[in-house]
Amino acid sequence: MEADINSIIPTLRPDLHFTLLEKEDEGYVLEDTLRQKFYRIGRAEYVLFTELDGKTTLEEVIKRANSFLGEELFDQENAKITLQWLIQNQLLSDSSDETVKGRLQLDERVRKQKLLGKFNLITIKIPLFNPDPILKRISPWLRWFTGPVFAIIWGLTLFYGCMVLYQKSDQFFTVATAALSPENVFFLWLAWFFLKILHETSHALTTYRYHGRVFEAGILFIVFFPLTYVNGSSTWNFPNRWQRIHAAFAGIYAELFVAAVSVVIWADNPGSVAGNIAHNMVMVAGFSSLIFNINPLMRFDGYFILSDLVAIPNLYSRGKSFVSSVWTRIFFGEWRYLPRFSKKQELFIAIYGVAAWIWRLLIMTFLLLLVASAVHGFGIFIAIVSCVMIVGMPLWRLKGTLLGLYRKNQPVFRRFCAATGLFIGMTVLLLNLLHWERQLRAPAVVQYENELVVRAKVAGFVDTIFVKSGDQVKQGQILLELSSPDLVAELSQQRIRLDQVLLQKRNAIIREDVTSYQVLEEQSLVIRKNIAALEENLADLKITAETDGTVLAYRLEEILGVYLTRGREIFSIVTENDKKLLASVDQKEIESFRGMEGKSLEVIKRSMDRSFFMGIVTQVSPKADTSVPDNAFSAAYGGPIAVKISQQSSESSKRSLADEYAFFYPRFGVEIEVPASEADQLLVGQLTTIRMQGQSVSLWRLIKNQLIEYFSKKLSGRDSD
Repeated sequence: MEADINSIIPTLRPDLHFTLLEKEDEGYVLEDTLRQKFYRIGRAEYVLFTELDGKTTLEEVIKRANSFLGEELFDQENAKITLQWLIQNQLLSDSSDETVKGRLQLDERVRKQKLLGKFNLITIKIPLFNPDPILKRISPWLRWFTGPVFAIIWGLTLFYGCMVLYQKSDQFFTVATAALSPENVFFLWLAWFFLKILHETSHALTTYRYHGRVFEAGILFIVFFPLTYVNGSSTWNFPNRWQRIHAAFAGIYAELFVAAVSVVIWADNPGSVAGNIAHNMVMVAGFSSLIFNINPLMRFDGYFILSDLVAIPNLYSRGKSFVSSVWTRIFFGEWRYLPRFSKKQELFIAIYGVAAWIWRLLIMTFLLLLVASAVHGFGIFIAIVSCVMIVGMPLWRLKGTLLGLYRKNQPVFRRFCAATGLFIGMTVLLLNLLHWERQLRAPAVVQYENELVVRAKVAGFVDTIFVKSGDQVKQGQILLELSSPDLVAELSQQRIRLDQVLLQKRNAIIREDVTSYQVLEEQSLVIRKNIAALEENLADLKITAETDGTVLAYRLEEILGVYLTRGREIFSIVTENDKKLLASVDQKEIESFRGMEGKSLEVIKRSMDRSFFMGIVTQVSPKADTSVPDNAFSAAYGGPIAVKISQQSSESSKRSLADEYAFFYPRFGVEIEVPASEADQLLVGQLTTIRMQGQSVSLWRLIKNQLIEYFSKKLSGRDSD
């Protein structure tokens, strides 16, 4: 094909349909009516395609196209690439030997790529059905959803929802920390699936509003997580770009509306089942819309919106082609990218291409690590197979190219080897020179510094309560009084017994019975000690404050008349402005906290303004363990740290809340002194975040250590403990 390319007489299929977009510089839409597919092409490609009349050789077609365009945009090489694209997508009807041969070669290549693509277990696309008959029936009834009246309602609802979320942001984000707890994952999945169906339905309804069609719907699995999709490529045929933007934005539009309504429902019912469902909806809609759908670096809604806004058709593929040309220029000395747009647009394509390439690298790395950790050993197998398909096949093709260069073009081969060595060396050098100063973060909960627990010194019934929660008390003030009829009766018996012994002693003196007198004297001493102890216990029935402070109690009035055992905790007396922070830190960071006593670190309040203050470290636990020191840390109670049912808890039916859960991995405690100026602004039980600068390490060492640690855990199975 390469030798006789200029003599080829290609013919464009006569049933293809071209549509000029709103402005000519935005390009054209090529519609394959037979296969119901749409392609965005630029003006230059349109001019070249329209010259493929079956009567003119490709060499003459190139000359005519360049003459019409007024510049040399096409040469033999890029015309060949364009012709191969037409053959690959079966858009030519020419039956010449070379074209048929090229088509067969490309069809075989596409067939192999599709076959290999099935081994990419990270992303799996499964078409399910043709939704066109259903959508044609329901779209007239739901036209109001995509109209201007509902857009006004949408805007007002979104504004009100944002205001409510802003006002209750602290409460919302505190609850959000428990969103990924094992108990809630299933409900998050249900919310995700519902929103994805709504998302794609909204795309389809907007497409039909402008007389487009949707012929395919299905499920796309990313790391076995299901996403729905519809093939809305007919929107490319809309002549007005704002119609195309409307169709692309429709999914985000629907999800944000549900999120705004869900915020209002959650705010009114924060602890109910409806409130929890609404909270999940807000979390999922916000995450999927902001992180995925509106991200222009991925081929989701945000990309198509951006492509239309900047009037650059096929922005993603052109950016990818630019980056590919950069690598080709570096390693092979050949520049293949041909500019087709203005200088500003070409600069934008270059920036976008580099950003999208970096994002693809990061997201694929993340997905590979995610799938490796998802199903333990099988997950590692899936990740390896997918990695081979993504990286291994291009490397295999590169091997073939290098073998050809080694035999036929030694200078280019030597350039590649030199450029590869230089690239590897510079990468390693750069990773060693660039240092990253780690920033250590850990959750911390506000506690009282000196909390005096008031307990029952003797057993008895609560007879009178003199205080309530929040009262200020003074040292020695009576707090509550117990009654103990058994204690009073026993004291009375002891006193009667003492009177009897004293009478017997007098009789022994009269009888001059020295032996009996000595025995009775010892009995009277024992009885007197018993009476003194009982009188002390009776005095302890009046419980007094041992220090000044504030009463901290929960439903204190409910213990009136209740029998309290000795040592039973009743309530606490605290000093409001005397508080501390207890932080829970991962055991891996323990070395960074050695010797931190007396030093300051940053404490961030969990609020919209993210204000902070400096606290002083007073104590660092000498060793780490898995016990939960405060339920505020536990994800089961809305905290930020994942927990599991403790082994001790599962073996015993008698357990306290503190022993009910345990951390998955050992953590150690750090106590931080709170300045008096900040104490009155913090509530006991409130979560904060401590932050301090860690050690400065090179990026090379950081990446190496993280990978060694990660795969060591995976291969040893420690992550499942």
